[in-house]
Amino acid sequence: MTATLPAPSVVSALCPDDGYTLLRTPSRTVARLRGHFASVPADPYVPEGFRYKSIARVRLHRDRLVAGPHAGLHQSTDVNPTHGGYVRDYPAIPAGLLAELTGPVRLFHAAAGLAPGAEVLVQAQRISACAGPDGDAGQPAVEGFHQDDVDAVGILVVDRVNVRGGVSMLSTGPGVEEVAFAGLLEPGRMLVLDDRRLWHYTSSVRRVRAGVPAYRDVILFGWPSSRPPSS
Repeated sequence: MTATLPAPSVVSALCPDDGYTLLRTPSRTVARLRGHFASVPADPYVPEGFRYKSIARVRLHRDRLVAGPHAGLHQSTDVNPTHGGYVRDYPAIPAGLLAELTGPVRLFHAAAGLAPGAEVLVQAQRISACAGPDGDAGQPAVEGFHQDDVDAVGILVVDRVNVRGGVSMLSTGPGVEEVAFAGLLEPGRMLVLDDRRLWHYTSSVRRVRAGVPAYRDVILFGWPSSRPPSS
């Protein structure tokens, strides 16, 4: 059963006026998450090769996460003209990584005001800035300013290695002229926003030193969980 969103706003308990809030995840949790990102597979829907992604859908059950049936990711063309309108199939986040996500999922639940048992979409995503010899830009948001066709979105930065850029922005409309927040999220910071009120975007990341790995790792959260219509 789909959870009922508490009125009046997804993030009303923490930030009723702005529609977003910034939280901090314990450093020990972030350190454990970092070790799992090297195995996140390449995203087949980004042929330029800079994005890596795996997904899962989870529910909180007492003190642990329970993974739901695996299915692809679906968004409408209204909110995602680049990848909307069809089901994108991604590998499931492995059990080892999911086991480290109980605390962050609980934090997202609380900030978004979700009902017990709500199913949350979780995405492990790496953006690499090593696509070219000069440190070509990796694009965290190929759609530009966008919404995810959900009610609540969470962005937890896990790591930034040898990159500049990657500024997170929120706007009250689908353009840069309406920016309401802009900031560089350091590892351990989680941004939770009301996707019905705000658009979000993250600027490109570029490699700082040549010949050295360069990437930005994040965990993304979404509710409802963007299941395909038939699943």
